[in-house]
Amino acid sequence: MRRPMSPAGSNNLNENRLVSGSNQEDDHSLDNSLRPRSLDSYVGQDSIKRNLGIAITAAKQRGEPLDHILLYG
Repeated sequence: MRRPMSPAGSNNLNENRLVSGSNQEDDHSLDNSLRPRSLDSYVGQDSIKRNLGIAITAAKQRGEPLDHILLYG
């Protein structure tokens, strides 16, 4: 059996949720610690890293943004 829907405008969400869309105080430092600083920080897939490095270097030398690249896997 379905529960009745809440009336429009009522908010049943708890304001102190553990998971929310807003940034927390320690999010920035956690993000920085998880993100690799260079392509050398990635493990494996040497040929892909080499090709990506060439594309990045070429775009920098041309003074243009890097073209769209689809990364999978």
